[in-house]
Amino acid sequence: MNINRLKKFSHNSFPYFLSFLAAFSFNEYLFGSEPMAYKNGIIGIFTFGILLYFSRKRPASQTNEKYLRKLTFIFSAVIAFFIVIGTSIYRTDTLNPLLDTPFLILKSMFLVIGMTWMIFIFLERLVFWFHTYEWSCPKTNSWKWFGDNKQSLLLVWGVILLCWLPYFLAYFPGIFSYDAPAQLWQAEHPMELNDHNPLVHTLLIKLCLSIGGSRQNCILVHSIIQMLIMSFIFSYVIYQLSHLHVHYKIRIASLVWFALCPFNAIFSMVAAKDVLCGGFLVLLTILMIDMVKRPQEFFQSIPKQIFLALSCFLFSLFRNNALYAALFAALLTLIIYRKYWKGILRTLGVGVFAAWIIMNPLYTVLDLKYESSEEMLSVPAHQVAWAAKNHWDELTEEERETLNIAFDNNAVVWELHNPRLADTSKNFLKKTTKEEFFSIWRKFLIKYPVDYIEAFLNLNLLSWYPDAGYPDQHIYHHYIEDDMANVWGDGEPVERRTLSQPLLSLFETFPNHTAQWMDLPLISTLCSVGTPIYILLLALILLLAKKKNGMTAALLPSIALWLTFLLGPISLIRYHYPLIAAYPLYLALAAMAAKGAMEGKK
Repeated sequence: MNINRLKKFSHNSFPYFLSFLAAFSFNEYLFGSEPMAYKNGIIGIFTFGILLYFSRKRPASQTNEKYLRKLTFIFSAVIAFFIVIGTSIYRTDTLNPLLDTPFLILKSMFLVIGMTWMIFIFLERLVFWFHTYEWSCPKTNSWKWFGDNKQSLLLVWGVILLCWLPYFLAYFPGIFSYDAPAQLWQAEHPMELNDHNPLVHTLLIKLCLSIGGSRQNCILVHSIIQMLIMSFIFSYVIYQLSHLHVHYKIRIASLVWFALCPFNAIFSMVAAKDVLCGGFLVLLTILMIDMVKRPQEFFQSIPKQIFLALSCFLFSLFRNNALYAALFAALLTLIIYRKYWKGILRTLGVGVFAAWIIMNPLYTVLDLKYESSEEMLSVPAHQVAWAAKNHWDELTEEERETLNIAFDNNAVVWELHNPRLADTSKNFLKKTTKEEFFSIWRKFLIKYPVDYIEAFLNLNLLSWYPDAGYPDQHIYHHYIEDDMANVWGDGEPVERRTLSQPLLSLFETFPNHTAQWMDLPLISTLCSVGTPIYILLLALILLLAKKKNGMTAALLPSIALWLTFLLGPISLIRYHYPLIAAYPLYLALAAMAAKGAMEGKK
């Protein structure tokens, strides 16, 4: 009897304990070590009350979805873990606030538990609602102008372009920043071509220069071509969603996202490889959704297979790391859909192989040298520099001498070292001393493992921490660099010739450091660099919960591309734009696995 009472007491007390931990974690997350974190009882009490109420009012029907609850809880724990770690890295660049003492380690564990419970309480309701909502769509589409017909395709294409027109007038003739000036200079000097940027994109700029006849007109032609391509891809996505009988609400949400989100309008005029890479990722994903939903029908259609191979090929060409992402996705898809292995090889396999032929043997024949062979060593070089900077006084003379051999002027490396940017370390790495470099890398790995973890997390913080803002104490890039950088060397300067100064003044508040939208909780999180991976994982959970394991293949190119960002020299919004542009497809894929969506109503 006493045992039963104890069990009942524990069961009734559990929500109080977890709600208290969650309220404590939320307060700590908001205020950190500031005195306000412990004095502001209003927020703490309010949070505790809300969480306790929802903890005790669990959805009755939720008990029938135990597998979904388990997946949601694991997902909540992952988010909480990275939020706690990311907050420490974001505020201090280190893990010291979490690991310095046994008390801080215990406190960190409670923070993760509390944040997990708070996220889970709200996320399980969202996931359960989405999972059980009737997402089925009639097979006979009565929406003549919003269906899978040519009139709808052209109309939506025009609507998107019309919504982007004010941005075009404001940023006329386009946005020429990032690597575009260097690429235009290479286009003007063919003997200087290299593969630092994808050759196909540099050649596209050269084509625009040939059509326009001047640098200024080159930018205009590029803007027009890119806007037409991107808007058509987005229109085709909505056309395909209708063809796949995806609920009209999701198609409307997709149109709103593509047409009205400033991301898409501004990036459509940015002369950067990431934009078209994003367009072809979206195209590849919608075609793979068609493939995973109806594989037998898909692999009987020659045009569909050609289209899928072409989209995989173009996606691989427009970013150097996209080739590795496409290869990874193709191999895993081959395993998942081994029954259709011939079709996978004819499509994804051919696309990857054709891109590899161009990016390797052909580049070698053309003698296109990659001007920075140390790009692949961004993370290791960053880790060595971070450990050396933190422990310089502890290093032996032998270790310092090895650093002098591996790096050019290592004193400059430690002085300029930026925890969010590997360029300050990898650019000083000597090209002929790889043996010495890896020798010191292995030695420091044993001596300073925590510093290596901190360096890695700092470098790709923006890729997984959704609350990172612009700027923090290290980020010097604008959210979107919308300036007009001049081309290398002498010649005609390029300049913005806006056709509407009021519109330009309005739109410029979005991409710069002081953008007011970053103060809006929901909008800022949705547009954060670190949010896409959680949207991807949420879609993955909703698919796994319905045992639609094969359909997860459509997410593989996006997940693989995100993984390559973790190994890069810096995290920027333009790198992650392909994933943000594909948001509607992740939503549509998850909806297809929800209640009744796969069958469709007759």
